Amino acid sequence: DIRETLLGMNVPAELVTRKSKLRKKWKKIRERIEVGTQESWKIAIIEADEVIDDLLDRMGYLGENMGERLANMTSQQVENVEELKRAHEMKNRIIHEENLELTKEQVGETMRHFENFLHSFGVLN
Repeated sequence: DIRETLLGMNVPAELVTRKSKLRKKWKKIRERIEVGTQESWKIAIIEADEVIDDLLDRMGYLGENMGERLANMTSQQVENVEELKRAHEMKNRIIHEENLELTKEQVGETMRHFENFLHSFGVLN
């Protein structure tokens, strides 16, 4: 696979040649943020986490779930792995803390962490 040869890993097509498909999916997630409700923010963060987790899984990072994959990664493998860990922790808080109230700042920071990963592949400008 040419992607593996060039980048040293199996990179999903959405990060190399089919970026527009991923951009459209991400745009829908961002639209949820713009709605401005707690529910829409939480759904957006959960969806963003799922998108990134799917990409990491298909890139071949080991682990049964995103938490395990992130724990097995280093900053040499993914530059913003610590940011992804913080974003994933926020997603877990949303899932496990029934009455969690998010601030607009928390949502923005969490989304920036996910988006920095996509920026590193040129998916987002």
